[in-house]
Amino acid sequence: MTDKKPVSGLTATTVGSANKEIVSKLCSLYIQAAGGLQYYFAAAKNWRITPAYRDLVEYVCGTQIPRVLTGGFEGKFEAEVLYTTDDLIMAFITPDATTFELPELTVTSVEKDVNSPQVTKTWTFTIKLFGVERQGPSDANGVVRLKFDRDIMTSAPTYT
Repeated sequence: MTDKKPVSGLTATTVGSANKEIVSKLCSLYIQAAGGLQYYFAAAKNWRITPAYRDLVEYVCGTQIPRVLTGGFEGKFEAEVLYTTDDLIMAFITPDATTFELPELTVTSVEKDVNSPQVTKTWTFTIKLFGVERQGPSDANGVVRLKFDRDIMTSAPTYT
């Protein structure tokens, strides 16, 4: 029989306590287009921020242990929002007429912890959005949502 020890000092009394996890019931998602116009998605849900770097493995002659380095940054952002008739959505995915580049968008996710002590955490990063997906019924009987999932992060997130 082996003794089971807590990992990294976590015990049943510390898991889920203040400063261990965020219970974000009051979240806000903002996307700012070029020119400073900011769009607030009041009913955004299920957004995912995945900052990541490519792995770069170099095999070294004469050793069994490779060098594992960091390659280029490859973050992803996904969100599901209520559909709007606002033309701003199309401005997110319309390339410039002369450079054919998509606009760089600033995304801000504000999370308010409802546990004690209450804190606000903010993620800020930039993306280029390559398309949106419409989800919902073809008639007017139901909720229509937009899904942002074809993008590339152009900066690593800052977290405050």
